[in-house]
Amino acid sequence: MQPDRANVVGWDLGGAHVKTCVTDHQGRIVRVLQTACPLWKGLPYFRDAIAAISDEIVSTETLHAVTMTGEMVDLFSDRAEGVQKLIDAFCEHIAPSSVYFYTYDQRFVSMSEALENSQSVASANWQASARLAADRLASGLLIDIGSTTTDLIPFSEHCILAQGCTDFERMRDEELVYVGVVRTPLTCLAHVVPFEGHWVAVMNEQFANAADVFRLVDRLPAHADMHPSADQAGKSWEESARRLARMIGRDFATASETAWRRLAEYFAEQSLGKIRHACDKILSRGRIPEDAPLVGVGVGRFLVEELARRMRRPYIDFGALVADASLGSGIDAADCGPAVAVAQLLRKELRERQVGS
Repeated sequence: MQPDRANVVGWDLGGAHVKTCVTDHQGRIVRVLQTACPLWKGLPYFRDAIAAISDEIVSTETLHAVTMTGEMVDLFSDRAEGVQKLIDAFCEHIAPSSVYFYTYDQRFVSMSEALENSQSVASANWQASARLAADRLASGLLIDIGSTTTDLIPFSEHCILAQGCTDFERMRDEELVYVGVVRTPLTCLAHVVPFEGHWVAVMNEQFANAADVFRLVDRLPAHADMHPSADQAGKSWEESARRLARMIGRDFATASETAWRRLAEYFAEQSLGKIRHACDKILSRGRIPEDAPLVGVGVGRFLVEELARRMRRPYIDFGALVADASLGSGIDAADCGPAVAVAQLLRKELRERQVGS
């Protein structure tokens, strides 16, 4: 199959979502999808998600670029097993000969190569987004805020300047921060909060999460809110506030809506503060220009835009780096950055291989 005649589909196989970007034979983005996939509950959820998506978008003239982070969920004994199980399950629905897996060293490899060297493909999705951004901008700090985590990747003179490679190294260097806008437990954001003139301890319970907070401050995009609430109840403003109230041992009716909104704003500010802390540390290395932009990726990139404003840096939406970024469906390219990136990068690599052959 010639790359200039094929559609290319980018896949980001996460632990909570499967994200997909469909491009046509000219490289134009024609569709972006995000599908909830609670992989920690079992591989059938993953198989069902891949089957549903593949039935809808796959044709005989399709190539597939794949990156993943789902191998780290506690369903698997280790990441090597996770990579193997995800690849096997994915290729039950997609012909292995049409699939290319993205690696840490910014290459695409076959299914057999990926299985032989599982560590090279495990959690490499941040590399793809950073590579595309660095190809299209000279310098910047890419910040991808998703439902669960935040990636911070500096680049300058079109080179990625990340210090870490594995999740452990990236967390050590604060290039990976476990803060997101949906699934983050509130005790990760604050142990005590101001309420009615006192500092009040936050319960170490899963009564509420970041999605409740960002609903209450009216910042959470509806298409990002794909997982059930902590109590399996609804997601209205009052239901979200009721869950938040439990985090400090109160009932919703015992305080005003203003008080609950103020509490949510405090948690939201703590979330932003944790990302700002990592951002300041990375920028203090002095390796990117003072006027380099922050590049926002992910469903939580509204926080990146706010950071850029506070830090007096330019802000660039990842979607602005790719053509046809907004498809009018609520979800756009910047929501699914790694899936978009691997689709674009695979087409580029295959063309380069073709020219070199």
